[in-house]
Amino acid sequence: MDEATKYLADHFEQIAFSYSRSRRLSELAVRYSGNARMVRISDRSKDRKLNALKDTTQHCHALFFDSPLYLPQRARSGQELEQLLGELETLEPPNGG
Repeated sequence: MDEATKYLADHFEQIAFSYSRSRRLSELAVRYSGNARMVRISDRSKDRKLNALKDTTQHCHALFFDSPLYLPQRARSGQELEQLLGELETLEPPNGG
């Protein structure tokens, strides 16, 4: 997990370029890569880290890799991913769990 999140954070330019045709997708890809690394190195409990990474990765995968036939589900995953990333980007109290 450490190497994967480090790679995402170190190579976000390639990720953003891959989705440059859509500003929203590009921004979500970059936000996801940065948040994945920040969650990994945070002082959250292991369970909270795992749940945060699992939830965001699930929506990220659906948004970027599901078939175009599932457009409504992909759109919903994009909205949910934005919401989850927003929650992760919100500062928590130091003893937030």
